[in-house]
Amino acid sequence: MIVGKGADGCYIASDVPAILKYTRRVYYIGNMEIAVLEKDSLSFYNVDREEISKDLVEIEWDAEAAEKGGFEHFMLKEIYEQPCALRRAEE
Repeated sequence: MIVGKGADGCYIASDVPAILKYTRRVYYIGNMEIAVLEKDSLSFYNVDREEISKDLVEIEWDAEAAEKGGFEHFMLKEIYEQPCALRRAEE
């Protein structure tokens, strides 16, 4: 889960490509963490409701780098790319 911070508000998504057209500034939400998004603020908590701090990450890659390459699902793309990835790893 990620939270994006844009000039006009915050966005929540399951992955970065879903919000890249709105912002490149994101926070990664870990297991057992909670994000509270309000109009003018953004807060993070652990499951004990204690406020925690998160690092803002600037995404430097573009949406094309994350495209599915014509495959219906990312997993299918990864399966079909395995032989090439293995050959490159052996070099």
